[in-house]
Amino acid sequence: LQPAVGLGELLLLRAQLVGERGRLLQQLLGAHARGDGVEHDADALGELVEEINGVANHGNDYLFFFVNGAMAKTGAANYVTKNGEVIEWRLISRKSQ
Repeated sequence: LQPAVGLGELLLLRAQLVGERGRLLQQLLGAHARGDGVEHDADALGELVEEINGVANHGNDYLFFFVNGAMAKTGAANYVTKNGEVIEWRLISRKSQ
């Protein structure tokens, strides 16, 4: 994963990788992580990616993943990637109103 940090109102971090046919996203993410790697936690809703390469969920900031620009509707542990898909992890601030 090559982080491309973009500071804006909501987007705090962006990191991309390319899908590989038949691989679970969580496996692909682990294979391409560097440095501190990937941390995740399981709860009643499933597994949540907590940290990628030292960038972690905190406060109102959470990691989300998008496939070809659309927010995913499933978790990384269940998402099967396809060749050439652009998978983007974003740390997004959910500011309290």
